[in-house]
Amino acid sequence: MHARLQDFARALRGDGLQLVAPVSSGRAAALWIGRGTAARALRGTATLVVCGSGGRAHWETLAPAQQTRAHPIDAAGWAAIDRALPLLPPRSRRLPNDVAQSFDLRRLAEAAGFGKVSPYLHLLLHPEFGSWVSLRGVVAVPEPIGDVAPTDFDPCTSCDRPCLSSCPAAAYAPEQPFSAQRCGRHRLQEQRPAEPCADFCRVRLACPVGRDHAYSAAEYRHRHRANLASIREYWAHRPPPTEP
Repeated sequence: MHARLQDFARALRGDGLQLVAPVSSGRAAALWIGRGTAARALRGTATLVVCGSGGRAHWETLAPAQQTRAHPIDAAGWAAIDRALPLLPPRSRRLPNDVAQSFDLRRLAEAAGFGKVSPYLHLLLHPEFGSWVSLRGVVAVPEPIGDVAPTDFDPCTSCDRPCLSSCPAAAYAPEQPFSAQRCGRHRLQEQRPAEPCADFCRVRLACPVGRDHAYSAAEYRHRHRANLASIREYWAHRPPPTEP
């Protein structure tokens, strides 16, 4: 690993961001799904550095007061990356969130060697952390500082797939794409206190990979309720989701 990238990764580990890896801009461009062109967004960029967290480490660096804010995970992750940027080559910059999200982030993480995107869960599965991985930012670096090969980790081929039978909304099924419509419709219903979909996803918990690294109840509740708020906002001015 390039010496500057090593220093950058070491600094981020102190903030619970222990997943840091480079992807060449050429490989990253193939994963662009946003408006406009990747060439324009990546002008002057030779390498993207993908930064993420695995398990509970990042959440546990947050003070209790931070954990009650609207988007503490995003804010803390971006702040940590910005503090460490001077350790990378000059003119390195964290991509704005809307630009970063113009990539297929799951596939970008896969390209960075973080794991394999499950054909069933459609989540990135890390060899150690399983599905308990989240990307916290992407940094554009103006010079080559390395590239990595995708991992050959493939946990789903020999698995009996308990995830597929765990969803009360039947949003997952063998040989079928994930149904955001079914998931959204179920979660938009008035939730009883005992309904687990209010605070966590049964499907994710059913996956055996990295189970020991599952988020704490407080962190998962926070993340899942924030996701539900996003679903409500998305459908607020649209017809309610129906059967696909």
